[in-house]
Amino acid sequence: MWMPSGSFWTQPAGEIHITSAKGSNNLAYIEIDKGPYLVLPTKEAFDSGARPINVDESNIVWIDQPGNSANSSEPKMAYLWGKPDDKQLYGALVRLLPGLTTNISSSG
Repeated sequence: MWMPSGSFWTQPAGEIHITSAKGSNNLAYIEIDKGPYLVLPTKEAFDSGARPINVDESNIVWIDQPGNSANSSEPKMAYLWGKPDDKQLYGALVRLLPGLTTNISSSG
């Protein structure tokens, strides 16, 4: 599945995985939540029961943060997995607009 810039996907442990990119200016952020890294060659792959999540950038919902005006150029968040309200681990994207000067902090 070709996904445009700004998209999000997960790759379950044990799955067959092929990575490819179009164009010459690409960046991928890889996060491994639990080790070891278990993306395997075809002959060693297994089904962990988890399923991949693929979210095209056009389906990501950006949310204004408390204290930000709806039409501001301030950072916005897109929550991807987990429940931030339960004070558990969760994944999110942060959208920063060009030219923005700000501080980002986390208690994680």
